[in-house]
Amino acid sequence: MSPTPRLDACTIVARNYLAHARSVAESFLEHHPGATFTVLLIDGEGGERAGSGVEVLGVTEIGLDAAELGRMATLYDVVEIATAYKPFLLRHLLGRGRGPVAYLDPDIVVYTPLVEVAELAAERSIVLTPHTTEPMPRDGLVPGETQILSVGVYNLGFVAVGPGAERFLDWWGERLARDCINAVTQSLFVDQRWVDFVPCYFDCAILRDAGHNVAYWNLSSRRVARWGPGHTVNGRPLRFFHFSGYSPDRPHELSKFQAGRARITLDDPVLAELCAGYGRRLLDRGYAEARAARFGGDQLPNGLHLDGTMRRLYRRELLAAERAGHPEPPSAFAADGGDGFLAWLRAPVGGRPDLSRYLHALWTGHAGLQAAFPEATTGDPHGYLDWLRREGAAQVGVPAELLPGATGRPAGHARETLLAGARAAVDQAFADEVADDPAVLGHYAVHVAADDDVSLVLLLPADDASGLEERLLAAVEAAGLGDDSPDLLAVAHAPEDLPGLAHAAQAVLTHRPPVGPLVATPHLRVEELDRLGRLLPTERRRAA
Repeated sequence: MSPTPRLDACTIVARNYLAHARSVAESFLEHHPGATFTVLLIDGEGGERAGSGVEVLGVTEIGLDAAELGRMATLYDVVEIATAYKPFLLRHLLGRGRGPVAYLDPDIVVYTPLVEVAELAAERSIVLTPHTTEPMPRDGLVPGETQILSVGVYNLGFVAVGPGAERFLDWWGERLARDCINAVTQSLFVDQRWVDFVPCYFDCAILRDAGHNVAYWNLSSRRVARWGPGHTVNGRPLRFFHFSGYSPDRPHELSKFQAGRARITLDDPVLAELCAGYGRRLLDRGYAEARAARFGGDQLPNGLHLDGTMRRLYRRELLAAERAGHPEPPSAFAADGGDGFLAWLRAPVGGRPDLSRYLHALWTGHAGLQAAFPEATTGDPHGYLDWLRREGAAQVGVPAELLPGATGRPAGHARETLLAGARAAVDQAFADEVADDPAVLGHYAVHVAADDDVSLVLLLPADDASGLEERLLAAVEAAGLGDDSPDLLAVAHAPEDLPGLAHAAQAVLTHRPPVGPLVATPHLRVEELDRLGRLLPTERRRAA
């Protein structure tokens, strides 16, 4: 008789689910000595051991480059991104060549060895479990077959793969990179609906054994009973139970996902005992502390909080750009800390300088706003914009930095980003501040010696040129940086002027790293100008 193949396992969590991750990892390793359990932490660092047999990876370690990680993190909320990483994590672990790997949702507990899973994954490459293996009564209780149809035939809280699954994982990963959204009306439910195709496209094993992936969606046809120190399900050993939707905060509720008339309750003492035991497991493993953690992927370095409107807008524009071969919109997690993304959200659309891309998308996705302000995008938007300023922002959740006319930095942004963090590059750095506050250039003049021959590059937007140019000239003269000064101020009137200035610019006074033609140019914040001499090259060119 052949020995059971080695089986490793993994899960994916944000920090607020670390107690769940500890629980599933310990339960798996208890029944699989010598195996490895991998936790992918989506909003923290990897490279650490979390206990014997447990490793923690960060998202940079699963084969996706920084740009793609930024795109996916902008596209998806916490549930979507956690499920979207699944094929990439499995592909990475399978590539180690140790044998089959099972993915287990963090709210699973393993009660006995997963022998069948290991054998099937080694033989058939892909192992899936259906939500239910018996017809469900058409009685209006939840869940019913229509609910199962809307989220997918197979529950992807569990999937196992073995050698030969690479083509499936690549196919699945390509779909989830852009289409792992919770949009049931569009026939998409994160990673699950895609897998309905798998038995048609790939050889796979459908594991129908009653003891696997037991959960609220199949308990109407699976009876859990005590058996010695353990449990059986329809007379078969309980392999793993999926406590989907159970919380120690609501110990008398089997699952929060049974909205309305719940099909299964905790009236059964055996089921109630299982759930109570799971609640204690979580509490003993730091549930109270972990659940207080906020998901790191919702907050940008510049202080902006990502919401659903931003994510949907970004996804729509990214898909359109990729299909047409056009430049893609800036990611919220680019190297500029999200400033380019904020600028993109604030940019006017539809030829209306007073209606931003974000506020247009908010109106487009909100039936109530469309009914209340029917001409907001085709006629006069001021009723819509005035309502947002007065009271609407709080009602529909518009961040202060995206309100009509907002130019300040996001709440909580570091003070050094003095220029509305909406500007993606040096191309608008400080032009209006310099005009309004000559002290900015005065500070510059104090710290730049006459023989430094430094060029300070600003952009003067063409639509503001008439009045701003005169005020800039006055500020330059007030700072002692006139025509006879060796310290020159080069003013570009449009982003396309920057390449011509880049060869002469030796420093950029900006509160974010410059990009594009000036990406290699030293940049300084106002309070750092005393460092100028150390940053500039030894031989300084005079800007012409």
